[in-house]
Amino acid sequence: MSQSKFDYIVIGAGSAGCVIANRLSEPSQNTVLVLEAGGNDNHPWLKMPMGQKNYLLTGKRNWNFKSEPEPHLNGRRIDVPRGKVIGGSSTINGMVYSRGHKSDYDQWRQMGLQGWSWDDVLPYFRRSENSWRGESQLHSTSGPLHVNRVNTNYLLYKEYEASALAAGHPVVEDPAGDNPFGLMPDDVTTHKGNRASAATVFLKPSLSRRNITLEKHAYTTRLLIESGKAIGVEYQQNGQLHQAFAQREVILSAGVYNSPQILQLSGIGDAEELRSVGIEAVHHLPGVGKNLQDHLFTPLINRASTQDTYFKHLRLDRAVMNVLRWGLFGTGPFSSPVCSRVLLRTRVGLDRPDVVLIFYPVHMAANLWLPWPGKRAEHHLTCGVTVMHEESRGKVSLRSNNPLDPPKIEFNFYDKQADMDTTIRGIRAAREIYDKQPLAGIIAFEEAPGRALQSDEELAAYVRESSRMCHHGAGTCAMGTGAMAVLDEQLRVRGIQNLRVADVSIMPTIVGGNTNAPAIMIGEKASDMILGRTPPAA
Repeated sequence: MSQSKFDYIVIGAGSAGCVIANRLSEPSQNTVLVLEAGGNDNHPWLKMPMGQKNYLLTGKRNWNFKSEPEPHLNGRRIDVPRGKVIGGSSTINGMVYSRGHKSDYDQWRQMGLQGWSWDDVLPYFRRSENSWRGESQLHSTSGPLHVNRVNTNYLLYKEYEASALAAGHPVVEDPAGDNPFGLMPDDVTTHKGNRASAATVFLKPSLSRRNITLEKHAYTTRLLIESGKAIGVEYQQNGQLHQAFAQREVILSAGVYNSPQILQLSGIGDAEELRSVGIEAVHHLPGVGKNLQDHLFTPLINRASTQDTYFKHLRLDRAVMNVLRWGLFGTGPFSSPVCSRVLLRTRVGLDRPDVVLIFYPVHMAANLWLPWPGKRAEHHLTCGVTVMHEESRGKVSLRSNNPLDPPKIEFNFYDKQADMDTTIRGIRAAREIYDKQPLAGIIAFEEAPGRALQSDEELAAYVRESSRMCHHGAGTCAMGTGAMAVLDEQLRVRGIQNLRVADVSIMPTIVGGNTNAPAIMIGEKASDMILGRTPPAA
C-alpha cells in the first residue's frame, strides 16, 4: 500500500472542489492533493452546450445513480445523473448560472449561521464571476468564470416574452436584483460557444503549479480518523489501495450523495444505521445523509402547429452543419443552451419566487431525426414547472459497507401536500401564459397532461406519474445549530477535528435557483475559511 503526505487533501474535483484546489494551491508553500473518482473531460460533447443531453442520462462520466422506489410517485425510481469526471456535475449540467434569491441566504443567517447572509456571500459570487452584465455592486468582470446571456435567437423568445407580458409577468432585468419576478433569458456558464466548467476555469489552470497533485480514477473508500481527528484518506486506484495523509485538513467536496456516503463509510453518521450495515460508529452524528432536497420538476408539453421550433435544428443534415459551425466558429444553435424562464409567486405574501417555469422550444426527449415520406416531424414546446422550496425531505444512506456500492437515495417527493399544491398552481400559471398570444397561435394542443385534466385530483395523478428531480440535490451534510446539524458555520464536521465539507450538501435549505453557482461560491468561501483569511467586506 503506497502512502503520501500533503498539507491539504480535497476529495472530489467538482464545482466546489475545483475552486478549493485552486485557492489552496495559490500559496506556493501549501501542498494539495485532489482525489477525483472520474477521469478526463476531453470528449467534445462535454464542451458543446447542446452535447450535454448525451451525458445527462448515461455514460461512463456519470455516476448513473437511481433513487429507491418513490412512495408518492407511484413507486417510480428516479434517474439521478451526477458527473463522474473532473469538474463534476459542472461538466455535464445545463450550464445555467443562477444564484437564488437573496432571502435564501438571509434565511440561513436567521437560522443562526453567522457569515452566510446575502451580504456575506455576495462578495464570493463576485470573486469568481466575469459577467456579461458588467461591473456593478452585484456583478464583476474580474473573475475567471465567464457568465453570458443565453443566445435568444433559437428560443422563440419574442413569442414567450409577449405571452408572458400578456399574462401579467414583467421582464426581469437582473435576477440578482431586488425584484426577480417575471420572464428572463438564462445566464449561462459558456465562453466562446463552449462550456465553462469548474475544471476548465479553476482546476486545470492550477495544475501548472508544482504544489498540487491531481489523482484521477481515485475512488475514496474511507477517511482515516484517529482520536477524533481526520488524518488522511484511503482510496482505490487501478485496483490498488492507497493512503494519503493530511498534515492540516481534509476537505470533503464529493457532492450531495457521495459526501454523506464517505462520512458514513468512515463511521461518521447515525450509529444505529451504521451498525445495521456492519460499520461501527466512530462518531455518532445522526444528521449525516438526512435533509435531502431537490427542486421538483413536472413537464407540461404542447404540440406546436408551427415547424419553426428548435427541433428543426436537430434534423440530421442540419445537425451535422451545426456541429461543424460550433467546432469551427463557436457559434450557431449548438453553441448555447436553449431555455428561458419565468420566476413567479403562486401565493400572495411570498418574499421570493416559489415556482420557476422553464421554457424549452423543443421536446426534452427530442433527438436527431430525418424526414420520412408520409411522416410528419412533430414539433413541441415544453415547460418545466419547477417547485423551488419543497417542504418534503429525503435521505442518503448506505446500501452496504462496500464502498463500491451506490448509496441509497430516497427523495420522498410529495410527502408534504404543500409541494403538490404548489406544483398544481404552477401548471395553471404555465397554461395561462400558453393561452396568450402569440404562443396560443402556434400551439395545436396540450399533449401532456392534456386540457381534459382540470381538477386538482386529475393534475395530481399526472404529477405523480411524470414529476422528477431537477438535478439540484442539496442538504445532506447541513450546517446548523441543532441536534441534526452535521457542520458548524465554518463547515467543520461537528466532533471531528481537521475535517470540513464544502459542496451543496452543506445547505440547510435549498436555494431557489440552479445549484452550480452556489457551489462555486461555497468553494470560494470555504477556501478563505481554511486559509484563515478575513472575509471580504459585506
